[in-house]
Amino acid sequence: MRQRIRRVAAVIAIALASVLLPGPAAPAQPQNTSAVVDFGACLSGQQRGDLLLLLDESRSLMTSDPDAARVPAAQRLLQELTEWTANSLIRLDVAVAGFGDEYTTHHDWVTLDRASLPGLDAAIAGARDRTKAGATDYGLALREAHRSLVGHRGDRNPATCRAVAWFTDGELDFSTPADPTARIEATKTSICRPGGTADLLRATGIRTFAIGLAGGGQRPDFGLLSAIATGAADPHTTCGDIKTPRPGEFYLATDIGDLLAQFTKIATGGTRVATSGPACRAGIRTECEHRFVLDNSIRGVKIEADAGAAGLTPTLVAPDGSRVTIDSVGSGSTTIGGVPLTYRWTSENKLSFTMARTAGAQWRGAWAFAFVDKRVSGAEVMTTSRITIYGDLVPTWTEKAERKLHAEERTRLRFGIADREGKAVKIADVEGTAQLSVSIIDNTGVTHEIAAGLDKSKLASPVEVDLTEIGPGPATLRLALAITTAPSGDIAGTALTPEPLDIPLTIAPPIDVPELAPLDFGTLEGAGEFKATVQVTGTGCVWLPADRPAVFKTRPEDVGTLELRGAGPDGASGCAPGVAARAIPVTLRIENAANGVVSGVLPVTATRAENPAATVTVEVPFRAEIQKPPDKPIYWLTLALTVLLGPGIPILLLYLLKWLTTRIPAQSLKAQRFPVRVRGSVLHRDGRPFALRPDDLVHSVPELHRSARRITLDGIQIQARGGWSPIGLGRVVAAAPGMVGASNAEHPTDAGGNALLPLHLHSSWFVLCDPSGPADEATLVLLVSGEASASQRTALVADARDRGAARIATLLAEHGRTGASDSTPTRAEVPENPFAR
Repeated sequence: MRQRIRRVAAVIAIALASVLLPGPAAPAQPQNTSAVVDFGACLSGQQRGDLLLLLDESRSLMTSDPDAARVPAAQRLLQELTEWTANSLIRLDVAVAGFGDEYTTHHDWVTLDRASLPGLDAAIAGARDRTKAGATDYGLALREAHRSLVGHRGDRNPATCRAVAWFTDGELDFSTPADPTARIEATKTSICRPGGTADLLRATGIRTFAIGLAGGGQRPDFGLLSAIATGAADPHTTCGDIKTPRPGEFYLATDIGDLLAQFTKIATGGTRVATSGPACRAGIRTECEHRFVLDNSIRGVKIEADAGAAGLTPTLVAPDGSRVTIDSVGSGSTTIGGVPLTYRWTSENKLSFTMARTAGAQWRGAWAFAFVDKRVSGAEVMTTSRITIYGDLVPTWTEKAERKLHAEERTRLRFGIADREGKAVKIADVEGTAQLSVSIIDNTGVTHEIAAGLDKSKLASPVEVDLTEIGPGPATLRLALAITTAPSGDIAGTALTPEPLDIPLTIAPPIDVPELAPLDFGTLEGAGEFKATVQVTGTGCVWLPADRPAVFKTRPEDVGTLELRGAGPDGASGCAPGVAARAIPVTLRIENAANGVVSGVLPVTATRAENPAATVTVEVPFRAEIQKPPDKPIYWLTLALTVLLGPGIPILLLYLLKWLTTRIPAQSLKAQRFPVRVRGSVLHRDGRPFALRPDDLVHSVPELHRSARRITLDGIQIQARGGWSPIGLGRVVAAAPGMVGASNAEHPTDAGGNALLPLHLHSSWFVLCDPSGPADEATLVLLVSGEASASQRTALVADARDRGAARIATLLAEHGRTGASDSTPTRAEVPENPFAR
C-alpha cells in the first residue's frame, strides 16, 4: 500500500511540475495553463481572492472514506494556503460548506490567517460526523456555491479571483422519488445547458476544483463532475458553452492515501524542493545534508522533514557555520544567526519548522538541514524533506496607473520589480538572476507572447509591444519572473518556480475609434421589454451590425425567448469628423418572468469618422438581474391595517410599520470604492484630480434585486436603521472595520464615526479613512443609480472631488487619534438594534 502511495505521489509530482513550470511559448496560442495556476496568478495580481471549501455529506462516505481522510486533506490544503498567503501578503477569504440533500454553511467567510485557521479546521473536522445525507445534489451545491461566492463581496466582475474546492465521493443522485432518473436528467440539463449553472459560475469568474474519491470498492462515474469542472471530460461528455479561460480542474483520488496529494494540488505558490538522503552518523557531511541557498530575494522558508525513525536529532546549519539543534519533542522557537525559527513535531519522526527573513540576520548563503543519528547501532536510516521557499520579488507594470492600451497599435511598455509590499526594487539590487516573461491573453483565450527571458540587463529598457493582432475587449497581462538566488561559493543558487502574476486590463478600440461602456440593466422585474442605453465616448460612428445578434451566455432555465436589439443608424452614413458618436438605445425583450441572471455580449461596429470603411467590432458585455414579480408586499398589508385601526393604533404598530419600511429601495445601484489622496482641498486619484474612467461604475449591486436592509460592498457593511422615533424616515449606516466615515448627507456621521446616508442612497458618496493611518489617504465610495444620466454622474463626481477633502479633515478632527500613535484603531460597528441610529 505504502509503495503504491509513493508511486502515485511521484506521478502527481511530475504532473504538477508540468503544470507549474513553463515551456517554450509560441507567438499566439490557446491558453493551456492549469486553472490552479490561473487562480494563483489572479491572487498574485490582485492581492485578494475568495475560496469556498465544499464537502460532500452523503451516507456513502461511511464506506468510501470510513476514516474521514477528507478531513486532514482539506485541513492540509488550508495550512499550505495560510503559509503562502502570509508570505505573499495576499488576503484570501475562506468559507466552509457541506451539501447532500441540503446546502449548509459550517463556517462563514473569514480572512485566512493563523488566527482564523483553528476555527476553519474545527468546521472541517465536523465533517467526520456529517454523513447522513441521502442525496448528492450537484445542482443545489453549485447554485448555492455561486450565491455564496458572489454575495460575499457583492461583485459579479469575472476578473475577481474566486474558486470553489469541491469534494465528493459519488455521482449526481437523489434519495427520492422512487425512480430518480428523470430528476437526475433534469438536473444535468439545468447545470450543463448553454447558459446554465456551470456557465453562470464561469461567467462570474468562479473556478471549480473538483476532487472525486473512488474508494471503498466504489468506482463512480465522475464524467459529469469532470465536465462541470473543466468543460469537457471527453469529446462525448461536455458541460456548458463557456470553456475559455479554462474553468477548473478535476482530480481523481483512487485511494485514501491519494486524497491528501489531490487536495494539496489546489494549493498554489512557493517553490517546493524535495530531497532525500541518509541520516548523518559520523558528523554532518554533504551527502546527508538537505541544502538550499537563500539571498535577500527570499522572504521565508518552511521545511517539512521525516527522520525515517525515532531518536534522530534534527540540526540546522547557517551559512556562517553556526548550528542549532532542535528539541526532539513538542513545539517551540529558537534563533540561528539572528534568524527566528519556529518548529513543531507532528509525530515522533516528523518535524515542521519555518524561518523568516529578519533585518541584520545571517540570511544570505547556503543553508543545510540534517538528521543526526547518534545511536550506536542500527540500520542506516533514509531521511526526506520538502523545503518550500517563498520569494519576495514580483514583476510590475510600472505604467499601470496611467496607460491605456489600444487595439492595432504598436507601443512600448515599461516593467520592473517590486517586493511583496509594493516597494520598487532597483534591478542592480537583485543579487541573483532574474528573467521576465510577458504575454497578453486576449478575450478569446489566445495567448500572445510579448517578451520572454528578459534578463536584468534588459529589464530597465522599455519593451516593444505589438497589439495589431489583438482585438478590443477584456484581456489579461500576464507577467512571470524567474528568480535564481545568488550562488554561495561553488554552491549554485536555488531556482524559484516562476509564479505568474495577472493584471486585468481592457484593450480599448483603435485610437480615434469611439469607446463603449459595458451595459448593465440592473434588476428587472417580470417579462416584457426593458430599455437601456449603450454609452459611447469619442468621435466617430457606432452601430449594431445586422448579421451579428447579441450572444446570451447565461440565462434562467424557464425564461423563454430572449432578444436584445437596438435602434439608431445601421451603417456609417452621417459620420462627420469632430462629431461625437451617438449613444445606442437598446431594448431587452424577455418572454417569461424568471429568477436569475441574463448576461452576454452585444457586438457593435465602430469606426473613425475620417475613415468609415475601416471598421472594428467591439463586443459590449451586458448583464441583467431578472426576477419574478413578488407577492403583495407586507408594507401594503400593514398600511391597510393602520388605516383601519385609525388614530387608536398602538405605538408598537408604528414601530413595526417603520421597521418594515426601513429598507434600501429595490432600484438598480452601481457602487465602487476608490483609493484617493487629499491634495490641497481636492481628492486625487493616481496623481490627478479625481475622475471616472470608462470601466468604472459598471457593475450593479446584486442584493438590490429587491429591497434590502443590508448590502455588502467589498467589506463595507451598508445597513438600514430606523432610529428610536416611531415616526420619520430611517437612515443607512456604512461601516468598515478600523475605519471612520462621513457622507455627503446633511448629517454625515453618527456618534460612532460611521457614515450616515439616506435610505434612497442612489446618488450618494461617502469617504472612509483610518484614524491611525496617513491623514492624506482615504477611500471614496460612489453610489449611483443604474438609470443615472451622464450629467448626473458628472455632478456627483465633482461634488465628491471638491467636498471630500473637507469631510475627511472634519472626520479626523472629531474621530481621529485620541491616544498613543501605536494604538490599534477600533472596529467601526453597525449597531445590532434595528431602531438604533
